Amino acid sequence: MVLEDFLEPSVQAHDVSVYLPALKTLKSTIERLANLGDQVLVEANLNGKMNLR
Repeated sequence: MVLEDFLEPSVQAHDVSVYLPALKTLKSTIERLANLGDQVLVEANLNGKMNLR
């Protein structure tokens, strides 16, 4: 199988807003993660928790 064989799933429209911490805080955190790889996964939930991996 190749990527073109997969169809994008149909999902309902979402109305999502994510309020980020201060840019200075976020920048220093992401700069420390830069040593681990060239991509960052951002996860956030409705309980106010945000994960950067």
